Amino acid sequence: MTPRRALSWLIASGAVAAASPVWCDSPPYDTSDPSIATRPELTAMVGLSHDEAGRFANLVLEFSVPLNIRAELDISPSLASAQRGGARHAGLGDTEVSVRVLAFEESGDRPALAVEPSVVLPTGRRLTGLGEGLVQEAISLIASKGLGPYRVTAQVGYAHSGGDDFAPVSLLVERSIGARWRFGAEVASEQPLRRRCARRSQVDFGAAFEVRDGLTLHAVVGRNLDGDHAAFGRLALTVEL
Repeated sequence: MTPRRALSWLIASGAVAAASPVWCDSPPYDTSDPSIATRPELTAMVGLSHDEAGRFANLVLEFSVPLNIRAELDISPSLASAQRGGARHAGLGDTEVSVRVLAFEESGDRPALAVEPSVVLPTGRRLTGLGEGLVQEAISLIASKGLGPYRVTAQVGYAHSGGDDFAPVSLLVERSIGARWRFGAEVASEQPLRRRCARRSQVDFGAAFEVRDGLTLHAVVGRNLDGDHAAFGRLALTVEL
């Protein structure tokens, strides 16, 4: 399975430190992949972000376990480091748990379709900028279709974070070059639903290289388009166990 998500990795893009809502996916893109892992996988991702207020870094370990041929469990604990002004804090970040269920496999003109509920557990301390300090729930609908060397994946969902409700929306276009390389471009946004909160959008570009069967290296660089305009980068390594 191709790793996907991280925006809403507030953590990976520095949003935790900025205290904005989150909905999580898996590295290194925000947009999830509807496919189900055939074997257990471990993805290690390092995320760095920088804005006018300071710097944020984290290490996320995502454990992916196939429950059956149509369902997968992902558990993603994290370690984080936040520097704001002269203060620096490091420790345990928030933890995401999600289950992805494949409703339809891709066939003919029909795209693959999956549903992914998730919850973010407040294992990081909010006062130090390492976590949100509250439970966050989300559910996403993911559709993906291959078009020759291209793959287009769209995701839309609903996320609840404290007193805020958001609609996370993202679009990822990837192109395969040869048997080992994939390049992608993605736009993602959080649209406020309940209160007049700041919208958060980002654009990023990435690449993936299959080192060998069962071992893939991923990299993404991007920038937030709203709010702090933070620049961020993510580097991930996925191993099939």
